[in-house]
Amino acid sequence: MLWAGLIALMIAHSPGAATITVPAKLGRSVHVALPVQRAALVATEELIRALNLWDQVVSVSRWAQEGCDIVKAWVERYRHLKKPAVGQGTDVNLIAVLGVRPQLMITCGGVSFLCSIS
Repeated sequence: MLWAGLIALMIAHSPGAATITVPAKLGRSVHVALPVQRAALVATEELIRALNLWDQVVSVSRWAQEGCDIVKAWVERYRHLKKPAVGQGTDVNLIAVLGVRPQLMITCGGVSFLCSIS
């Protein structure tokens, strides 16, 4: 499910797509409007730079700010790219997530879900 979310973010660069349907936890399907312009990313933040997703990502995990050398180095060089941390793993602060008003949140670990936030 994490990869489906990353694919949805990448599609943001591709014109023409309107929605994508991805499986979510508990067997539900989630319809994500494209292009995704605001995503709370709480996993694999090292891909943000590789896929050039800085503009679509509105928050990251605590680990990205404290332990991910790739993200830390990039943000140290370009301070305007720093994103607020909203938790990590199973300790995600949903109030903080809602505060950054994402269209979707992508996380893995004990939570492992992709959900659309209206």
